[in-house]
Amino acid sequence: MAPSDQDSTLVKYMKVTIVNDLSTRYKGNNDFLNITTALDPRFKSLPFRTNNCRFEVFNRLVMAASTSYGRKQPKKGQHDSATDVSNHLVLPALSAEDISTISHQMKRR
Repeated sequence: MAPSDQDSTLVKYMKVTIVNDLSTRYKGNNDFLNITTALDPRFKSLPFRTNNCRFEVFNRLVMAASTSYGRKQPKKGQHDSATDVSNHLVLPALSAEDISTISHQMKRR
């Protein structure tokens, strides 16, 4: 929600004021918020985030999905919320270029 050159003076002022107010209320890491927002079908492209932030969020999602894939399934009657979530995980559509970049990043780690 950074002010842009196309914003009027009033809109710039409002954006700065809102960001300053929210930053005092919500301190800390926004990773959880970014990931849950990316999983919401209405906002999965994260149009309000920077390219670097989007890349980092989708990279974390791919890493989480790849580490949970193939995990031992719980015994009948047991509940494993991580498995439940990963079984219903729908990742946002990524371009071939995005997938290639993420794969390259994962190989370097």
